[in-house]
Amino acid sequence: ADKKTEKPTEKKTEKRTEKKTEKQTEKPITFNVRFASYNIYHAEKAGYDYSKIAKNITDNGIEIAGFQEVDNNVNRSNKKAQIKEIANKTGYQYYKFFKAIDLQGGGYGLGIVSKYPIESTNLIKLSSGSAEQRILAHAVINVNGTKINFFVTHLSYDGEGGGSSRSKQFSEIANELAKYDNFVLSGDSLIIKVLSIG
Repeated sequence: ADKKTEKPTEKKTEKRTEKKTEKQTEKPITFNVRFASYNIYHAEKAGYDYSKIAKNITDNGIEIAGFQEVDNNVNRSNKKAQIKEIANKTGYQYYKFFKAIDLQGGGYGLGIVSKYPIESTNLIKLSSGSAEQRILAHAVINVNGTKINFFVTHLSYDGEGGGSSRSKQFSEIANELAKYDNFVLSGDSLIIKVLSIG
C-alpha cells in the first residue's frame, strides 16, 4: 500500500515544479517610456522662457527628449546653458549638451534631457556642408535597470553641400545604429524607435 501512494505523489510534485519553471522563464521584460524630439530654435520663439518648453515636456509625460538648435553660453541667448535651464524647469536631473559649432562666445548644437540616469555619452561628427558641422549625439540611459541607446541629430537642410550632404548623413547614421541591438533615434521632427530588449 505504501508503494502505491509514493509513486503518484512523486509525479505530482515533479509536474508542479516543471510548470513553475516554465512560467518564470517565459515572463518578458516590459516597460513604457515616452520619448520626444524638439527643435527649440535657440528658444527664441518661446521668448527665452524655458518654463514654456519644460511645461510641454511635463504636461505630455515626456521622460526622455532630444533637442536641436540649442545654445550654450551664447551671447544672443543671454549666455544661458539652455539644456540645463530646461532640465531644471522640468525637475529632471539628467541632461547633456553636445556642441556642433562655436558660436558667439559659446556653443551651438544638440541636447538631451532625461528623467533617468545618463550613464555615458559620445558625439559622432557627420559629413557636412559648408554652412554648419552636423553631428549625431549618443547617450546610454538607464531606465530602471534597462539600458537604452538614445540618439539625437539634426541633418543638413535641402541643398546644403550641393544636395549630397543629407544622403551621406543618413548612411553614416545607419552605419552607427547598426552597432546596437536597441536604439531610439530622434531628430528634427523625427523619432525612430527600434527596441529589442529582453
